[in-house]
Amino acid sequence: LMDSGMGPADTGTGGDGGTDSGTPPTDSGGGTCPPIVLPAPTTPACAAETQACGAAATSQAAFEACLDDDPMAMACTACVGQGQVSCLTMNGCDAEWGNLECCGEATGCTDVACLNSMCPTEVGAFNTCATSVGATCAIQGAVLTACTIPAG
Repeated sequence: LMDSGMGPADTGTGGDGGTDSGTPPTDSGGGTCPPIVLPAPTTPACAAETQACGAAATSQAAFEACLDDDPMAMACTACVGQGQVSCLTMNGCDAEWGNLECCGEATGCTDVACLNSMCPTEVGAFNTCATSVGATCAIQGAVLTACTIPAG
């Protein structure tokens, strides 16, 4: 759901400025959508070269190219994505993530394009929260470091 870039979540909607009302969201079936804290990844999957490349990247495209060039690109990108969402949900975006997940399940979405189309309010609220968390969860820093396979 997240991009693999250097900043907070960016799924292209521009955010709608939505905030958590304090009322648990409901899915289309009328159930409540509890907050979700995504666990941090436990298996590093990125090469040291990818970390060095990512740290030097000066644009979203350059950072994504670093991930794409990793020897285990899919696993590295998945680790980085999970790491960023985990950080965001541990830093106050758990209600927004729960609402987004719930909407995705209710609408059958399996990719970002579908979520942008079917759940724009939830995507916007999560992006707004991610922006408020800021550099704490920037992929280029601690998230990529946690996903880098230790030398040895």
